[in-house]
Amino acid sequence: MNRNARTRWGFMAAVVALIGLAAWAAPIVPERRELAAQTQSLAQLKRLNLVVRELPPEMRDAGMTAERIEEIWRPRLTDAGFELTDDENAPMLELRTIVILESTVPDAIAINPYMLLHQNVKLNRTGADLTLPTYARVMVGMEKKQNIVEPTEAALRELLETFLREFQAANKTAEQE
Repeated sequence: MNRNARTRWGFMAAVVALIGLAAWAAPIVPERRELAAQTQSLAQLKRLNLVVRELPPEMRDAGMTAERIEEIWRPRLTDAGFELTDDENAPMLELRTIVILESTVPDAIAINPYMLLHQNVKLNRTGADLTLPTYARVMVGMEKKQNIVEPTEAALRELLETFLREFQAANKTAEQE
């Protein structure tokens, strides 16, 4: 073996040894990721006051109603373990929807549903007790005006399912601490 070949083999052996050492020194289980503060605010949530705000006229004209959305959301929230109440002091899960029309695209409609969870919190700096949104989720979609019901209902289901997944993650993390 000539000197160049030995140098190459020596270099390759050193690289393999360093890769092995790095793999051995790395943690086997990655560190637990900290949940976002808004997701943490869902931990141990038991009661909810569900409020679906009146829908924009364009959605009502298409046959959608706040009552229909509540009919879909209430059983899903109850199945997930929430006690639904009209108590104004309970955390309020609010659904609002904004519609945007653009004159340059006359057959399209932008639909922007968003969910807010309002909870009582204590502001450490002043000691004030406030009711603030601690959780927010927003979706944006654009559809043809004559076809908004099905895609909007699908978006609203996804919005709710995201909330429920984050609620489960918050509770799982809280149990581990």
